[in-house]
Amino acid sequence: TGAVGAFAPEMQGAIELLLASWVPSTSERVRDAASDAIGSMVVLLPPSHMRTLMPKLLPSLLAEQRRKREWERFNLTAALWAALAHAEACGLGRELHSEQLLLPALSTLHGAVCSPLDRTSAACLRNHNEELRCIEALGGLAFEPVLTYLMQQLEQSSNSDPSTICGTLEVLRHLVQRLHERIDGRKTALLA
Repeated sequence: TGAVGAFAPEMQGAIELLLASWVPSTSERVRDAASDAIGSMVVLLPPSHMRTLMPKLLPSLLAEQRRKREWERFNLTAALWAALAHAEACGLGRELHSEQLLLPALSTLHGAVCSPLDRTSAACLRNHNEELRCIEALGGLAFEPVLTYLMQQLEQSSNSDPSTICGTLEVLRHLVQRLHERIDGRKTALLA
């Protein structure tokens, strides 16, 4: 990792270039290749470079994800997951929460999970599962704020929007299955 760390500034610059010039491309092949490259390179960055890159990386990937249709988003969502999982491995949960990156990311991903899903499309299902993994990574970064947000979504939509209720329950089920060690003391509260 020492040799990789020596090239971290160059990788960070390359990621920023990909974000600015290649990810917004109108060509699906270029956009997918750029997203794949970001996902592969971001996991090689040391924590100090991840810390400075996340305020640019997360909003850019989320903005692109919002612009694309669900079956076109998989590579962007996979790059987002790679960034979030590596941020979790680097212990950057506090930075993400204090920089106000966590809740916008959670809001965007929660909205995407709650939107109607074409369950006959393999591409849509792959992207949907990757969005759940992204929320799982956010839960690993800052579990309490993620759980609080989801519980608020359930309370606010309890009488109105069935898609929000179903999507939120799906996210909670996913988190209970994947982050069960963090939920052990809260199982009765979640079931209530």
